[in-house]
Amino acid sequence: MTLHFYKGYSQVRIWMDEPLPPAFIGDTRWTTTLPAASPASSTPRSAGVEIYFITEPRTVYAAIGGAFTPNPNATQTLVQVEATDTYAGDDNLPWVDALARGLDTVRVGIYREYLRGVEGGLRVASERGLLQAGALRLNRGAQGELGSSVMAFAGATFLLLCVLWKWEHLEIIAEVDLMWQLMVGGDFLRVIGE
Repeated sequence: MTLHFYKGYSQVRIWMDEPLPPAFIGDTRWTTTLPAASPASSTPRSAGVEIYFITEPRTVYAAIGGAFTPNPNATQTLVQVEATDTYAGDDNLPWVDALARGLDTVRVGIYREYLRGVEGGLRVASERGLLQAGALRLNRGAQGELGSSVMAFAGATFLLLCVLWKWEHLEIIAEVDLMWQLMVGGDFLRVIGE
């Protein structure tokens, strides 16, 4: 199921129980382990999040997705994130269906420089008790040449984890609304402690 949220010219697209379309094979794999706040659900899940905010004078763009495999015997969340070389240039294919198409050049892959944002989003999710025991593999995503940043990937990662583990629609809508307030107001770096 795909949910599409609009607010002015800004948009969020969420894939639930289906992967984010652009898959890639990274040349870097970043791995970490975080404490799980709750036991694993019995259901593997996949999800994706794409955010596109217009915050004059610039845009904010990030897309990230992956799959979670529960492990009822674990007490931690093992996270693996695929990333690509920042200087890959034209080797990373454009994503023609991206929300930011036409205003930004969006390429498949998550550049290594944005791993700090992914880590920040994971840290906020861990502090808020969102992580479940098991393995989380983030191997889908896209970044914009103009709109992507550490902040954009922190926000997108946090929202992705809300989608994976707060499955009820009303909670997801509340998280999307909070994301708009934080991103458009420029306060998300303060939330993740940067």
